[in-house]
Amino acid sequence: MVFVILLILVSIATVGSGAGVLNAITGGAKIVGMDALVNHTVRLKKVLKDTTLVTETDCIETMFMSPFHHPVTFTANSSIGDRQDPTCVWNFVGTEPCLPLITCPTFTVPCATSSLTITDGVYGYESFCGDNKPNQIQASNDLRDLYVTLNGSKSVNLECNVVCGRRGQKGGVVLGKKMEPKVNANCRCGMKANDNRIVGGEDAIKNEFPWLVALVEAGTRQPFCGGSIINDRFILTAATKIPKKTTLKSTSFILGHCFKGRFLDIKNIEIIVNGHILDSTPNLGVLKVKPPPKKYTDLAELARIDAANGSSRFAAEEVFVHPLYVSETNDFDVATILLDRPIDFKAIGKAGPICLPELPLSYMRTFGKRHATIAGWGLQGLEKEGTPTILQKLVVNVFLPSECKSLYAHRVNRRMLCGGFKEGGKDSCAGDSGGPLVMEDKDKVWYQIGSVSWGDGCAKEANPGVYFRTTESGQWLRHTANRNGAVWCDVPE
Repeated sequence: MVFVILLILVSIATVGSGAGVLNAITGGAKIVGMDALVNHTVRLKKVLKDTTLVTETDCIETMFMSPFHHPVTFTANSSIGDRQDPTCVWNFVGTEPCLPLITCPTFTVPCATSSLTITDGVYGYESFCGDNKPNQIQASNDLRDLYVTLNGSKSVNLECNVVCGRRGQKGGVVLGKKMEPKVNANCRCGMKANDNRIVGGEDAIKNEFPWLVALVEAGTRQPFCGGSIINDRFILTAATKIPKKTTLKSTSFILGHCFKGRFLDIKNIEIIVNGHILDSTPNLGVLKVKPPPKKYTDLAELARIDAANGSSRFAAEEVFVHPLYVSETNDFDVATILLDRPIDFKAIGKAGPICLPELPLSYMRTFGKRHATIAGWGLQGLEKEGTPTILQKLVVNVFLPSECKSLYAHRVNRRMLCGGFKEGGKDSCAGDSGGPLVMEDKDKVWYQIGSVSWGDGCAKEANPGVYFRTTESGQWLRHTANRNGAVWCDVPE
């Protein structure tokens, strides 16, 4: 399976007492810096844009909230004014038993030069300064996460506390302003051209999955990852990386590690929309001689081939990986790609976005015992010399969380779901990672419930594919993808 990492994330142990600091108080002990929880290692993100690696310092911090790791205190002082970019960001990822509430007892944020903005990324936001300071601020509509941005100056002196609230708890103050993302009422998400339901690793019909995209090396038609369109500027994919220690000999091919080696320069990555027939990507795990990429030196010829296949090609401008992504466990295995230009859904008539599950109603849905569909150009077996040229599709069973847990024990958590067959034989595989797991939830309206993440081999008995549960990152996805003038398609009623 595939793997995406573009905001490359690196672990940190401590943060100094500079512009922005986050303190976690656990069991009476004060831990300065990032709170590293078991299986939830918080990472300082780096942004890879073009060929320039921009390292964000202690002013971008993320905290996974739980009743056992609160309260949390975040602070900022006058030193923020000495920074080239006087901006601090704190992300608080909530859970069902812990919905973050923010109060700032110390709040010197002059309106003339500074502001503190809190948003849930979906429904509400509010900016604070002067005498208007946060007091028991919570997300709108019972959402879980809060994202805080400080645009500071040398006059700032800030100390805020974050504690756990509960759903339906009285006393919290909901964010006061309603977010209004750009929506094109003339297009609809989740609309599938046909309802062919063939089960079992079959060739897909052309344009059957209008939201599906292929990540390819620039100048080629060789896919190495999958992804899905969520609005006219952003692609949803995975942040997957095969663990260093594995018993599988065939997991070291270029189909994994999407952003490793030459792919650390995102100029080497392109995204194909409306792909169907592509060139085969060699499986370096079984080939004795490493073949070079099938690059088209004549770009005019490549454009003609793309056009003949009805596909369009985009460059990657930036990639955002979830700040809590842990490569060792594949936790929070999700990323988004900002395209170099908007997708014109009218001009590319067969392309369209997938719908994201509605929040907060989808938080508690497991989708167990339902059928879902995956599609991609991944290997049809680890022993195969290369990927298929024609897009493949497969309908899989979604396992109950208890069934998934019985097969993988501690290796899976609530942010993962299992899909496939207990008897094996059919599965997603290397090269499919990042591709969407979709379900028809309303009449002929399709929603993405997961992304291909990891598994033990492909199609092995009692080893179904493991998918990142999209419902667990719905806020982060919308918050991240609602920028750069992105326009969303309307959800069908």
